Amino acid sequence: MRKELGDIENLTEDRIDEILHKFLNDLKQDSLEITKVSEMCINCVHPGFVNTDLSWHRGTMPVEEGAEESVMLAILPDGGPTGCYCDRTVVNEF
Repeated sequence: MRKELGDIENLTEDRIDEILHKFLNDLKQDSLEITKVSEMCINCVHPGFVNTDLSWHRGTMPVEEGAEESVMLAILPDGGPTGCYCDRTVVNEF
């Protein structure tokens, strides 16, 4: 799935729907660990109060600073941490 989603030039809306349908089907059948998803790292991040349209430009930090942790998580090498919650650059427990 990762390889297919990463192939931007050949990715269509219909193909995204197919991949999502397969993922949801695997999730419902509790077979995610058995399929291709087992190598995927899943983390979440709170970027902080960023100055964007979403915050009506009242945010206290620039977009570049707010994106720092999200980009870091997106480019983690294989085998990186998974199941983490990051509040800016600090990994927290749920």
